[in-house]
Amino acid sequence: MRYRVDASRSRFIAQAFAEGLLSAFGHNPRLAIRGIEGEVEFDPAAPNAASVWMKARADSLAVIDEMSEKDRREIERVTREELLESAQSPEVVFQSAIITAHKTAEGRYQATVAGNLSLRGVTR
Repeated sequence: MRYRVDASRSRFIAQAFAEGLLSAFGHNPRLAIRGIEGEVEFDPAAPNAASVWMKARADSLAVIDEMSEKDRREIERVTREELLESAQSPEVVFQSAIITAHKTAEGRYQATVAGNLSLRGVTR
């Protein structure tokens, strides 16, 4: 089965931890990434053979935590311009490499997904 991410009905939230450039703000912000697309392939008969692919626009993030508007604007600016370099590298892409999944209930699975993240022109 192949599933496509419906960006209008999906939420993708990342947690950033304050180190380096963001540590000056004293926040560990949660960022909503709005410009996403993706696909999941999954077969209940072979859950470990699943695959996940996601792509996000680097300039589409927004801080969703409560904080001053000044801090929000500055964290978003630093993240987009200095950390993600969204003007030069507008996309962040994740491709799964290894998925370990097990059934938790009828029609439900818990999975650990490891893969390759392409960010700022580098894939790791």
